[in-house]
This record gives sequence, structure tokens and C-alpha cells, in this order.
Amino acid sequence: MMRFRNAIGGVGVALFLTSCGDCTLVGCLDGLEVQLDQRPTTAFRVEATSPDAGDQAVECASPGTCGVFFNAYRPTIVTLRVIRGADTVTTANVRPVYERLRPNGAGCPGDCRYGRVTARAPR
Repeated sequence: MMRFRNAIGGVGVALFLTSCGDCTLVGCLDGLEVQLDQRPTTAFRVEATSPDAGDQAVECASPGTCGVFFNAYRPTIVTLRVIRGADTVTTANVRPVYERLRPNGAGCPGDCRYGRVTARAPR
């Protein structure tokens, strides 16, 4: 299973900003990561459709350098379509499990919900 990274600094990675008292001010990403079961070798697109969170899409022109992360997107159920050229694979009715991230500690500000799902890619 391949794990992809996106253009905004890496998926699920906290970014160090500064320190304030006993708490650091580390940011985190809130949203949904889509892991593909195999890395496409040519440009691809991932579309996410959810009745409660709407539709999102990510284009990847350089497959070796981008990942699939939907920032601030937390559907309770989602259908994913991976499109590569004329080929499309649909993974329907996925229920993401979200992890609560508190990179600064329980008593400090900063709270994100981060989910991961896996989708099939066209062969």
C-alpha cells in the first residue's frame, strides 16, 4: 500500500511554529487522506463525493510528487473515484475513521481530526 504526500507539507505532519509557556504552537492538518493501493505512473485525479460533506477533487499531474489530502473535509461516508486517462475505479461507501490530533498536548490549543481511507487505483 502506497502512502502519498501532498504539496502543503506532508499529510498528518505537525508544523513547528513557536513556543509559548509550557505549550508549543504546533499546527496540524484537519481532513481526509486517501491512500491508493498502487502508485499511478501517469497523471490522475481523485474525486470524493459525500452526502454530508459535498464533493471535492484533487488533480495530480506529477504522480511521484503529490498525494491526496482533502483539507477541512470530514465526510462520515464517501465514494471515491480514481481516474487515470480513460480508466476509472470507484470505491463506494467508505466510512472514514478519524483520529483526534492534539500536537501541543491535552491542555494546550490546537485540535485536528485526521482520517485515512484506501482506494483502488486503475491498473
